[in-house]
Amino acid sequence: YAKCLSIVPNYGATESCMSHQCLGILLHDLSQSEYSVFMITCPVCFSQNHHLETVCYSCGGFLQQKIENLNLFETIWKIIDNPKYAFKTIALARHKNYCLLLSSIFGIGLVFTIFWWFQIGEIINALHNILFLGIVVGPFVGIFFNLIYSLSILIIAKLFRYRVKFKNIFSIISYAQFPIVFSVIIILPLEIISFGIYLFTSNPSPFKINLFSSIVLFGIDIMCVLWTIILIILSIKIMLDIKTIRALQITFLSIQADIIPYSDH
Repeated sequence: YAKCLSIVPNYGATESCMSHQCLGILLHDLSQSEYSVFMITCPVCFSQNHHLETVCYSCGGFLQQKIENLNLFETIWKIIDNPKYAFKTIALARHKNYCLLLSSIFGIGLVFTIFWWFQIGEIINALHNILFLGIVVGPFVGIFFNLIYSLSILIIAKLFRYRVKFKNIFSIISYAQFPIVFSVIIILPLEIISFGIYLFTSNPSPFKINLFSSIVLFGIDIMCVLWTIILIILSIKIMLDIKTIRALQITFLSIQADIIPYSDH
């Protein structure tokens, strides 16, 4: 209530207006406290705002500037060093640079994973045909997947009554997938060099060709996938300003929303 008294006189409000404004501020703060983790305080009226807001909801005062552009390698390093700051920077950026590029590379990894899972090497005998197909189709699959996944997160977030923009979801999801992007650029070529066409077959499997290399390379792949999942959960937590358990719920509900329509096929 002391915060209300310090705000309203600046507007020359009547006692009735003061009561209504105080009530609005107190209700907003109460609703925010149920799920807020990161907040930003207005320097003018001291109201608590969502940490991605640029102007105060109460008085319209300036909170923080938007960032014009993202530097790819600098942003990735920030994700490694300080994920909270990195995802906040991505969400505040006016231009979400490199999101399509990252989604495209992720899609290549996703397509080659599907090829490995379904042992496509037993259907397509030429390695260069498999590589060509994965590199050409992968970018479209990655962008489409991230668009659908981001839309699922947006819908579920709206159901929970969280304020969020679609472009912010798409951008942080794209950057959160950088461990898989690393795996596609560094590990996948090593796997192809080591196993060739047999990377996509079961007779013989890569584990029979070189057990040690298979364990090391596939182990790194698994760690990259787990790291990506952790980053996605963390990015949703930071973007929506919610607790970890709710971020987990939204993450896996959105995954289920994407998988269930295809589960019968």
